[in-house]
Formats: sequence, structure tokens, C-alpha cells
Amino acid sequence: MPRIRVSGLLLRDQEVLLVEHKKNDDIYYLLPGGGAEKEENLEVSLQREFQEELGMNVEIGGLVKIAQTISPDKKRNIVHLIFRVTSKDEPKNTNIDERVNGFKWLNTKKSTDCLFYPDILSDILELARDSQYNGIDVKYPKWKN
Repeated sequence: MPRIRVSGLLLRDQEVLLVEHKKNDDIYYLLPGGGAEKEENLEVSLQREFQEELGMNVEIGGLVKIAQTISPDKKRNIVHLIFRVTSKDEPKNTNIDERVNGFKWLNTKKSTDCLFYPDILSDILELARDSQYNGIDVKYPKWKN
């Protein structure tokens, strides 16, 4: 059964907020968010994840992207639901989730070579640049090890 991961696209001054994860010696980035718990609706899950990862209260907007990644060994199947979010709070390191190593604001106007999961950073940057986007695009990027 697929795991549902909710995440938020938070934009400020032409920058998008990312969380930094560290696994072994590898550093990679994701949109803030995480797994939806079975007793939570998606909005509550995303609000909880922003609180845990960044100490932020967020307002949830519309769904803007769906992506599905399946591991090569077929043991992990993740459906990523990406919502627009807004917040008046500033992010901070909470140290609640040991996988979260920090955060960064990524400039949407500059190219980047950061390792991003799932492999849809170009789509995220396109969404961030295009405020007129009003549809949902489903992506199936390959699983990265």
C-alpha cells in the first residue's frame, strides 16, 4: 500500500523553503512535510509536520502537485501531495525530528544543483515562478538511492 507524504510549498520573496536532511553522509533537501498519520486528515498532518520540523504555524492552500515514487526493489511506494502554504512565522531548528538537519531558502530565479527528493525540483521551481498555475500535474520520477 502506498504511503502518503504531504508537503508544503512556502514562498517568500522569490524563495522557496526547503528542509535539509542528512542520511549517513549525504545531504539532501525536501519540501517541509512528512507522512500522513492514519487518524489525521491531510491538512492536520501538514500543519503538524511544519510545527515538528520548523516550529511554524501554516495556512494550507490548494493542492498543486502530485508525484509518486516507487523504490527499485518495490518495497517503498510514496505518493507525494504538495500544497501551497503560507505562514507569518519564521522557520527555526526544532531538533524534534532527528532526520532534519536544518533548512534553507532556495532562490527560485537561480539554477541549483542541490539533491532534492523526489526528483521534481525543476517542477517545484516552475510552480514557484508561475503564480498563475491552476492545475495539478502528476509526475512519476525515478527513485533515487
